[in-house]
Amino acid sequence: MTNDNGDARLILRGLYISIVLLIIGAALVLIINSTLDAPSRTRVGAVFSGKVTESGWNGANYGGLDSACRAQDTELIICENVPEDRTACFNAMAKLVEQNCEAVFLTSYGYANYADEMAAKYPNVKLYVSGSDSEQKEAVYYFGRMYQMRYLAGIIAGLTSRTGTIGYVAAMPNNEVNRGINAFTLGVRRIAPEAQVRVIFTGSWDNAKKEKDAVKRLAEQSADVIMYHQNRESVPEACEAAKIDFIGMYELNGEYTAHHLTSIMCRWSKIYSSLLRDMRMNSDDKGRVCWLGIEDDAVELDGYSGNVSLRARTEVSMAIDELKAGKFIFSGEIYDNSGVLRCADDEVLSDRALLYGMDWFAEGVVIDEAK
Repeated sequence: MTNDNGDARLILRGLYISIVLLIIGAALVLIINSTLDAPSRTRVGAVFSGKVTESGWNGANYGGLDSACRAQDTELIICENVPEDRTACFNAMAKLVEQNCEAVFLTSYGYANYADEMAAKYPNVKLYVSGSDSEQKEAVYYFGRMYQMRYLAGIIAGLTSRTGTIGYVAAMPNNEVNRGINAFTLGVRRIAPEAQVRVIFTGSWDNAKKEKDAVKRLAEQSADVIMYHQNRESVPEACEAAKIDFIGMYELNGEYTAHHLTSIMCRWSKIYSSLLRDMRMNSDDKGRVCWLGIEDDAVELDGYSGNVSLRARTEVSMAIDELKAGKFIFSGEIYDNSGVLRCADDEVLSDRALLYGMDWFAEGVVIDEAK
């Protein structure tokens, strides 16, 4: 009887172990299958012309994209300090494709020149370009309607300037930059019809010496308020040192006094959130334009300093109401600075004209040709 009992216990123990092993095996199969069946996390890439930790264009762009990716559980891979030339751009694109990015955001103006060529080489990767001199057939164009904020900034500048001469430090005369200069000037001359906006081009998105030299030259020409279109904050630094009022671009890192009147802001997270949603739904057709503005809460002005008068704040508030109600900045009679009619009294310039046909400067703009 003792041996029989021992044998029975051995048999039961064997059955128990077998059952446990079967259960463990089944659990492992379920875990492996569930892992294989689970959708992989979306991964996107982005190319930046500078460091994403810097203030201005690159930092603001990255912050908005990173925030949108986190909100939508999307992994973000970046390439920083990529020059706007073909070789550098293609090398960055190749790195992102190797890391299985489903989409790539080309965040600087010059990258768009190679977008269609890259799309042909990587047909399974969705491309997004921010700014361009020509229409892209194989990529989605995206941007904020920053010209709306430059128009409002022009109103502030027009009411703040005592000399009637307002300075503008700009990178290069392309559609995006020219559009901003013209909108700003229309805002200035809405308030001060005889005012001049004197523009100096530096030829680069980021050249601290040229930008600071431009501020000095504009001050010598009696400019007492300065706007700029550059990637970083060399212009604000120079204006603060010279005690000149200025309007910033995006959030600034430096310590400034009331000479920093306000900043024009883009809510990049709102724009990138829209693009990521469309990407997931496969509704981002090639050649599409995603251009969000004040009516979408995608652009705004930062808070005002004490140097911005009550009248200026009131005028800007009225202009904001007009824009949200559907007013077009580039509408009605507009002449360029050589006397040519660019927009008739009963006309509204189309988005296509604003995006790809802004090769002129509005009446009141004076281009400084000095080297």
